[in-house]
Amino acid sequence: MKTNINFVKLRLPALIFSAVLILYGIWSICGPKSLNLGPFTPKGYNFGIDFQGGGVHQVMIYSGASQDEIRTISNQCGMGNEIQNVLVSENKRVGKSVNFVIKTAITSEDTKVMEEKKMTSSQFFDEKIKAFHKALADKYGAEYTLTGDELAEAIEKFGDDGIPGEIIEKRTDDSRTVTNIVKMSQNIVSASQSTTLRWQSILLALFVIAVMLIYLTLRFRFEYGIGAVLSLLHDTLMMLGFISVAGIEFDMTVVAGILTFMGYTVNDTIVIYDRIRENMNIMKDTSLNKVFNTSINQTINRSLITSFTTLLAVLALFFFAGEKLRGFSSIMIFGVIMGTYSSIFIAAPIVLLWFHGAAKKSNKKHLIEDEPVNNETVDTVAAAAAENSKNSTAGSESKLVLSKKQLKKIENMKKD
Repeated sequence: MKTNINFVKLRLPALIFSAVLILYGIWSICGPKSLNLGPFTPKGYNFGIDFQGGGVHQVMIYSGASQDEIRTISNQCGMGNEIQNVLVSENKRVGKSVNFVIKTAITSEDTKVMEEKKMTSSQFFDEKIKAFHKALADKYGAEYTLTGDELAEAIEKFGDDGIPGEIIEKRTDDSRTVTNIVKMSQNIVSASQSTTLRWQSILLALFVIAVMLIYLTLRFRFEYGIGAVLSLLHDTLMMLGFISVAGIEFDMTVVAGILTFMGYTVNDTIVIYDRIRENMNIMKDTSLNKVFNTSINQTINRSLITSFTTLLAVLALFFFAGEKLRGFSSIMIFGVIMGTYSSIFIAAPIVLLWFHGAAKKSNKKHLIEDEPVNNETVDTVAAAAAENSKNSTAGSESKLVLSKKQLKKIENMKKD
């Protein structure tokens, strides 16, 4: 598919569109949550346990239980209402047993209680979990007896001596007595640890940006590095706003998604920058606007196809990978779309503005004049780039040289 779209002309509407979305995202993050403005109500961040501090533990109930009942008991015990039903595979589930994950964040009141009682986070949550398990035992029974098919199933899956929660003293030949409420796992993050994780995540993102700036400056030129970093900053602000508006739980999985997205968007930007650099050597006396439009039109197919295939993969993650990866896949879906958009409408225009400033200082105003781009220009320059790439030797710096026929063709187009 050959295109001759004037992307440079669309840079102002694109910048306005981006500014509106970024401001909306900042409002959602920083605005007062007491205001009720419908879809424009500030939401802040839904921090996960990693960044807020708290406890996560998984409980198994042999006798079965409903999620709503567990949520009610959890609220009564001060454990919060964030309850997730865990789908356990058939090779690990016994009878009608159910598994739930309970996430409990540390509130300001919890912090005061811990300071008054001089308790650690682990001690504080151990007390809460004991009270929660006692309430569950009162509701569903403290013990459960496995017999018949359930016993055979448990022995087959866990072995005769590995059944979770078994009370050995009550074992008989045809039954096994187990604790009805079994704690399967537990993870506690203190408030100080969560603060450390926040700062480490911020420093990690800044480190990635700094390394990308250095690499692009060495690989291309400083203005390309600045363009890529500003474009990356634009994408990151968009992403942070999206996380707030969508109410995605902000945890380490989301941080991994943001870093993956940063790598993807910079990769797409480099492809366009590389073509611009080639065409700057080929179309030396052509206006900058035409060089940039031609370069973007030459790479648009590659960008769209790559984005589409990546989008198919992350859509599969979103719909089929389960709730645990829902935040990561949501970020990648938004990131693929936004990364493609910013590479075309943000990253390239930033470098173009830099070159416009340089052209004015050098009194080369003819390079700033707009020229229409057409398919013939795109094809001719692409053929020249391909021929020069073919003639360049491996391991040496490519030197772009047009053939006499190609030079004559471009000159004739300019005269027309």
